Amino acid sequence: SAEGVGLEGRWRFVLGDDPTYADPAFDDGAWTTVLAPLDGGQYELDTVDGIAWLRRTFELPGHLRREKLYASMGIIDDADEVYVNGMRLGGSGAFPPAPASAWNQQRVYEVPDGMLRFGDEGPN
Repeated sequence: SAEGVGLEGRWRFVLGDDPTYADPAFDDGAWTTVLAPLDGGQYELDTVDGIAWLRRTFELPGHLRREKLYASMGIIDDADEVYVNGMRLGGSGAFPPAPASAWNQQRVYEVPDGMLRFGDEGPN
């Protein structure tokens, strides 16, 4: 049976794009806090038409280190790139200058060994 670690809840959010946002040490303290996932009713997410970043810090239980892990991100309109601990995990669709929509695809990315930290190894 699959065990999940839920990441729903408060995320840091900003419109725009800057590759330094992927750095785990980047200070996102000035960003807006939003609830995600959330179907409707949240202005900051419902009206996005452009590039936005969402960041979340989480801790994984140490017993999961022996399991094959996946990041299930749900459906994202239109394209996405997912980073974990500053490393690109995966992406669907494409950003400008040659945009391609993947609005109807479930995002599930296999997490390679060494990308995550567990338990008392520090924040993820």
